Amino acid sequence: MEHPKEFAEGLSIGIIMDGNGRWAKNRGLPRTAGHKKGAEVFSDIADYCDELGVSSVYFYAFSTENWKRPLEEVNAIMRLFGEYLLKGFDYKNRNIRKVYDQKPSIQEPEEPIVLPEVTGDIRFEHVSFHKEDQHEILHDIHFHVEAGKTIGIMGATGSGKTSLIQLLCRLYDATGGTIYLDNVDIRKLSLRQLRSCISTVMQDVFLFSDTIQENVMLGQKGNLNISDVRLASRDAQASEFIDRLSDQYDTVIGERGVGLSGGQKQRISIARALAKHTPVLVLDDSTSALDMETEYAIQQTLTRLPHTTKLIIAHRISAVRHADEIIVLENGHIAERGTHEELLALHGLYYQTWQAQFG
Repeated sequence: MEHPKEFAEGLSIGIIMDGNGRWAKNRGLPRTAGHKKGAEVFSDIADYCDELGVSSVYFYAFSTENWKRPLEEVNAIMRLFGEYLLKGFDYKNRNIRKVYDQKPSIQEPEEPIVLPEVTGDIRFEHVSFHKEDQHEILHDIHFHVEAGKTIGIMGATGSGKTSLIQLLCRLYDATGGTIYLDNVDIRKLSLRQLRSCISTVMQDVFLFSDTIQENVMLGQKGNLNISDVRLASRDAQASEFIDRLSDQYDTVIGERGVGLSGGQKQRISIARALAKHTPVLVLDDSTSALDMETEYAIQQTLTRLPHTTKLIIAHRISAVRHADEIIVLENGHIAERGTHEELLALHGLYYQTWQAQFG
C-alpha cells in the first residue's frame, strides 16, 4: 500500500462495522480496501499505520445489531412523547373552550330599565346571600341610604362586609331579598349603567405600570384633563407627595404600584375614584394604610360631596364615626345600628371596638 506520507499526517480513521464484521464505512482509507473480514481490516490498518508513521488512529467500531434495539426504544419513547403532547394540547384546548363557552351567571335583563339620572338612593330589603354548597354569608340585611348620605359598615373579618358591595355591583346576585337603586331593582338595570355609577376603592389597590396621571384617569381618559387629575389628587391628599417626585404626574410607577408606599397607593386609588364623580362612592377599608391625620383630611373631603352617596367599610372607628348611620355586622347579621353616639350608649360590639382602639 503505497501512499504519500502527507496524506497520513495526523490522520484519524473511523470505522463502522456491520453485524458481519465487514466494512460499513471507512474514512481516510483508500477504496481498494474493499469488503473484508474484520480481522483482515484491522491487520491492513495496522500495517498501513506502521508504513506511513501515523501517530494516532481512532477506531470507532459499532455494531449495527447492538444499536438497533436501543434506537428502536428511543423511537418508541419519542413517539409516545409526541402523542402525550398532542393529548395534553387537546386536553388544555378543551378546557380553554369550556371556559370560553361558559356563560356568566350574572345576566343582563332582556329589557333593561334606563335611569335618566342616578341620584344614588340605595336600599337593601331583607337581603340574604349564600354561595353554592356554602353556609349563608348574609342573612336578612335591611338598610336604607338616602342619596348623598353616608353609611358606615363595621364588623369582624368574615362578617360579610365586602359581600354587601359585591351584591350592590352585581358581581353576585342575592339569593333572597332585593337591592334597589333609585327605587329600581338593580337586576332590572343594565350592568353597564349600574356599575358605571359606582366608584369602588378596595383595600387591595391595583395600579398599572404607567404614569400617575394615566392611573388616575383610568376609564375616564376622554372625559378628564390634567386639571381634573390634580384636583382629585388634592382631594385624596395625594398631590403633596406627587409634587415632590421628579416627574410629578408623569412619573411612571411599577406594576401594582411598586416603588410607592401602601398609603401612597391608596391615595392614588382614591383620587381615581373621586375623579369619576359617580353618584355612589364605596371605600372598602381603603384608608387602612393612612395615618390618622391624612385619614381625617380625606373624611373632610367626603363631607364636601353632598350629591354622592358614600358607603364606608372599615375596621377603624375613626373612618366611620361621622357617618349618618353605622351598622355593625356579626356572622352575616346586623347586630347593631345607629349613629356613633347611639352605638356607644349600647355598650355592645361597637363600644368594645371603641374601647380597644381608644380606651
